[in-house]
Amino acid sequence: MKPKVIIIITRSEIGGAQKYVLSVVSTLKHQYSFEVIVGTGGYLSSALEEHSINVHIVPQIDSKNIIGAVYRLY
Repeated sequence: MKPKVIIIITRSEIGGAQKYVLSVVSTLKHQYSFEVIVGTGGYLSSALEEHSINVHIVPQIDSKNIIGAVYRLY
């Protein structure tokens, strides 16, 4: 059984953090079971789905509302 990893990122647009997440997940998906939670759909969520990675879009995840985001994730 592969170790499970959850990655939470606020946006799915094309950017440095999103490219890094995609690189890590696509490289290590054979060693780990990934779940990715994003605040919006877009580039990253589409690319991850192409790699058969579970993606959950949770619009309440917003870096400007940390308390709300933590509550929603709980």
